Amino acid sequence: MTTTLEPYSASAAATAQPIRIRTRFWRFALMVLGGAAAFAVVWAHPDRGHDTWFAWAALGTLLGVLAGWSFGSGIARYRDVVALQPVRAIRIVPVLLLMASVAGAALPLSIVIVRQGIIWHGVALAGLAIVGALPAGAAVVAIRVLSIDGVGGPVGRRLGTLLRLRSLLSRLNTIFGSLVVVLTLFIAAQRSLATGEAVPASLVIYTGAASAVVVALVYLPTAAVLRRRCLLFIDEEFPLDNVDRAQLIQAAEDRHRLEGLMGLHRTTLAELQNGLVIVSPLLASAGITLLPGF
Repeated sequence: MTTTLEPYSASAAATAQPIRIRTRFWRFALMVLGGAAAFAVVWAHPDRGHDTWFAWAALGTLLGVLAGWSFGSGIARYRDVVALQPVRAIRIVPVLLLMASVAGAALPLSIVIVRQGIIWHGVALAGLAIVGALPAGAAVVAIRVLSIDGVGGPVGRRLGTLLRLRSLLSRLNTIFGSLVVVLTLFIAAQRSLATGEAVPASLVIYTGAASAVVVALVYLPTAAVLRRRCLLFIDEEFPLDNVDRAQLIQAAEDRHRLEGLMGLHRTTLAELQNGLVIVSPLLASAGITLLPGF
């Protein structure tokens, strides 16, 4: 078979849209700001300059940089969501405040449950991580609102929007998971500090477990609603009720492929486990805590 290339057409080239390269300076500035704030916190520790301080301080500074990156990335993802279909802020703010309250409640709760080894430096950086995750939380809430209300337009636009929402939710899941893992490692590194009271293993495990629970509470409801919206879309637009017997197998195969394209063959919990967002903090906290001499 011979393939013939058509001659260049100026009219066809005119329809091509150039790729816009947007500046990332403001996101870089947020990363620098977060890292500077975190470094100021760890610099205030009495162990400053001690051999055991450097690893802990490095992880704390990394957590601040990651919080700044998460804040900027969360804003960008929120803009991506509302660009698909506008969402009223009044429907986002109350749920976002509730999420922030649940995450914030885990900080004083650690004093009640663990009671030992808690220092203000760790609490401050945990609070910084929560602040860094707020825009991503707003994007998750916006996705939930769109999933509940449904997306409008022709069938092609609806399919494209649902696929985009699934992709954005996965990226937001990665943001949360990164913060949780680095926060858990930072608290684990606190055990190596020379001064202050001993840090029990329960504090490290509590940090990983509490953070994982907060992420699950944020992610799972939205993922479940979006999954139901995708299934409803397939049932509405690609039903099998009136398909002829001769075409039934082909229609069922097409429907199965579409479900796979939309990621519906995996459960919501499997999506979390696939990204190690919930499991990795627990593995990191347990593994580092049990390392001899750590």
